[in-house]
Amino acid sequence: MDDTYTDIRPVILGEEINNPYTVEVINQAQSQLYDSAEFLSATHHYIRMKPQNQDDLVTISDWSLENRVVTLDYPMHYEIIREGDYYIDP
Repeated sequence: MDDTYTDIRPVILGEEINNPYTVEVINQAQSQLYDSAEFLSATHHYIRMKPQNQDDLVTISDWSLENRVVTLDYPMHYEIIREGDYYIDP
């Protein structure tokens, strides 16, 4: 019997995380802490991609490697209850 895939488990997500690192929250904190606070703007973006097939996955993988972009197969704005090997978007 082949036990190759017996330890593969899904990622289990919990509640959506209230992000304390939004640009708005950072600017508000800076204005409270410093008299001459410079307002910041976003430098990175969180983009959801929905590949439809294996070719799309290869394209995203190649693009992320070439551009040093971090890709995750689960939404990063949710608490992770259990780390796993894969995530299926409901």
